[in-house]
Amino acid sequence: MNRRNIFILSLLLVLSVIFVTSCGKSPSTSTQPGNQNSSSSSSNPTGSTPPNTTSPASTPTSPAADATKVSLKLNVQTGQSYRSKMTTSQTTTVVMDGQTQNSDSTMDAVMKFDVSGVDAVGLMTVVSKYESVNTQSHSGTQASAYDSTNPSASQDPEAKMWDAVMAAPITMVLSRQGQVQEVQGVSDVLDHVLKQYDDAKRKLIEPTLRSTFSDQYFKDQMSDYFAPLPDHLVAVGDSWQSTTTVSSGVPLVMENTMTLKKREAGVATISIQTTLNTNPHAAPLKIGPVETSYQDLSGTQSAELQIDEKTGWIVKETVTQDFKGHMSMKIDQLGFQQTAIPITGHTDMTYELIRPQ
Repeated sequence: MNRRNIFILSLLLVLSVIFVTSCGKSPSTSTQPGNQNSSSSSSNPTGSTPPNTTSPASTPTSPAADATKVSLKLNVQTGQSYRSKMTTSQTTTVVMDGQTQNSDSTMDAVMKFDVSGVDAVGLMTVVSKYESVNTQSHSGTQASAYDSTNPSASQDPEAKMWDAVMAAPITMVLSRQGQVQEVQGVSDVLDHVLKQYDDAKRKLIEPTLRSTFSDQYFKDQMSDYFAPLPDHLVAVGDSWQSTTTVSSGVPLVMENTMTLKKREAGVATISIQTTLNTNPHAAPLKIGPVETSYQDLSGTQSAELQIDEKTGWIVKETVTQDFKGHMSMKIDQLGFQQTAIPITGHTDMTYELIRPQ
């Protein structure tokens, strides 16, 4: 769950507030940045931006400690429902114009998944929707908070965007390996978000919003709610790999190694070790007049998942992630450009099944 999403969100939140606090005044007078809130990959000799991709699982690469093989696959049935809770804690540090900006954020969210159909070849249609969200973030003197159980308590328009996100479900078509083949409802989500803004701001952000948060982006993000399962039988001790190439949002190449650690009482435990690096072929990220690119981003991520062997659903997952690198920022209308801005971050995340129905 959110093995990639937590990294992307942490950087996008920092970037979005730098944009808000930078526009309308000279960057030279700003003392600190603010805060707010997949298929086979291959080399790209032409330098063009490839789509976000995830390579298929490979054959086992380590000797099996237990000769008993198991088929791990997503196997949910029409009419079933699942509720899962995610808790995330992030800290991010940016150094800009000699000023260090420390940001922190937390989020507790519950999402419901309803299985609406399974076709003849085993593709599953699942409708997902947030049931509750509680977020808090701080950066310098700025703070943002949102609680879906008491939304009127927050007067922050950015936090209230969660109202829009919660109002529109996303429908997914899933493979047996937990890959999202198709998404529906993205346009409705974006329409709800854009309604939170006046006409002037909506015209400014709509092109960026729709190009950044595309169907492909949501396919990649929603894939993180499901375990990366192998396409072959595995035994305890076996490993398989995947490579994920992300070109939207924060561009990354993620090398993942999954290992089946143990099986007990119908639950399979999988460890995932990931290395993160900048995707060199991705275009700069544009949010309004702000153009941002990333250099030498790198990091590591460790995760452990407990999977229900019968359904392939994640019972529990823990993730720890660290990254560092630099970004460059340009605002043409202000004649501003700054390169080699250091950025570091740490994230802890837990994800667990609440109640199958």
